[in-house]
Amino acid sequence: MPSGQQLAQEYFEIVQNWIAERNAMQDFQEYERRGAINKTVLSQELGIGKSAFRQNPRIKAALEEAESRWFPKKEKTDEEKAKDNKAKEEALDRSESRLSASRSELSKVLDENAKLRAENSDLKRKLERFEEMQSIISETGQFVC
Repeated sequence: MPSGQQLAQEYFEIVQNWIAERNAMQDFQEYERRGAINKTVLSQELGIGKSAFRQNPRIKAALEEAESRWFPKKEKTDEEKAKDNKAKEEALDRSESRLSASRSELSKVLDENAKLRAENSDLKRKLERFEEMQSIISETGQFVC
């Protein structure tokens, strides 16, 4: 059974060969997911656990270098940045609105709960009085006010 270092070297070579094949065939776009290499697909295709992509620094560096060449990050224009900021502000406004509505609803529920507790307490006192009256009636056979 190979040692961990031997496996790491073997996996690194497999990944290097895969990168070289993608460069030669120019089909790396098939492996893109959100501007990066889809590690799940790569793991299945190469028969290497996804943890190797994180834990093996040589593999991690090779994949990051390939990603930077294959899927370069483009700088956003001022218009795109403004659009992103506007979307963030709108999302924040919606979130604050929902929070305000939730607080209002919570306040209503707490008020209703307090009213029901007071009513429950009053009804318990009345029930105790009626139970006392029931006891007196059953003992004496007379109704007492």
